[in-house]
Amino acid sequence: MSELYIKVQPPASTEWQRPTEWLTMPTIESPSLNGLYFIFEDNPNGNALVMEDSRGFTSVDWGDNSATASFTANTLISHSYNYDNVTSSINVYTEDGSNRNYKQVIVKLTFPGANNAENFLEIAQPLPTNTSGRPAWAEINCNFLNTSNRLYMNNLPYLRIFKCTDIGFSSNPERGLYAMSYNNYKIFEIPADQFYGGFTKWQYSTFPDDLDLPDLKSGGTYSLRGVTAKSIGHISGSGTGWLDSANIGFCKDLRINSGQDLMKNSIINISGSINATATTFRRNFQNCTTRRLVFSAIPAQPSSMANNGGCFSGMKNLEEMIVPGLQNGFTIAGSNMSATALDAMFTSLGTANGSQTITVTGNPGAATCDTSIATNKGFTVVIS
Repeated sequence: MSELYIKVQPPASTEWQRPTEWLTMPTIESPSLNGLYFIFEDNPNGNALVMEDSRGFTSVDWGDNSATASFTANTLISHSYNYDNVTSSINVYTEDGSNRNYKQVIVKLTFPGANNAENFLEIAQPLPTNTSGRPAWAEINCNFLNTSNRLYMNNLPYLRIFKCTDIGFSSNPERGLYAMSYNNYKIFEIPADQFYGGFTKWQYSTFPDDLDLPDLKSGGTYSLRGVTAKSIGHISGSGTGWLDSANIGFCKDLRINSGQDLMKNSIINISGSINATATTFRRNFQNCTTRRLVFSAIPAQPSSMANNGGCFSGMKNLEEMIVPGLQNGFTIAGSNMSATALDAMFTSLGTANGSQTITVTGNPGAATCDTSIATNKGFTVVIS
């Protein structure tokens, strides 16, 4: 008797792959920046590239056999590409449904004048023929070793690959990769110990679905606001709203040095602990989706906890909360804490600072928790 074999075809991978028609990028040398740049046929914005640096440190090979050019400090440098004269093959851009023909060049920036003085390097300037047009970088590979290039590359609609082997800045490294927001990174590679925050640095960017971001050092105001990512390691930050409205699967640990609105409206789970020295808690966790809020340290009397509905309000998924020594009242009405979890939270409290109220209305364990644990410390507990 013959046997019947059924071959199961595995599903096609949905992981983004670098298009095979893209030009091969050269090996990165230090310090330099290589970028794959698209030249579109009949581009209404014009096929131009506009850049600037603040010190005149940079030289550029435009990639179309035209003469190499040198930057002048604080002066825009631009180059217009002639689609017909670009010698690479014709490809069709399909990602946005436009099906436009395009060619490619590899632009090379080098820094012969670099002397480690801080330099503002802007490669995302608007196009000269249409100030709303954006440059068509598709891939950027760079190494800024022994330089202090503060890179500005916000809002590059075609950019999918960013690789940096050294961000530069032997001091003040948070200034490297300075403006990287509103980008859709499909491949993202930087040294694990060089992922820094800064003012709005990464905001509203999307990172690869399979990438666990490394520890974020020196998170600054809005540095990860609106970011989408699979997970991130330890975060240490100061400033306002550095995870506001972020969509990140997991975060290991948080160190909160200062700020407000830090995780407001964020979709995230904090798997580790929170070390908070910040003395202002205004809206810090409002509407955050984390299931755990376990502080290893928290100021006894943070200010503004009750402002705008409360710093913990709207946390519907919250199942565990530990606030060691906290002397202020708060509300977690409508959260998802059991009686056991509420009892543990009450146990972690300090002695109430005068008249303080804790509201646990709507939690599954509100009716059966042991409110005496908190009332014996001077708190009033509202359960319904």
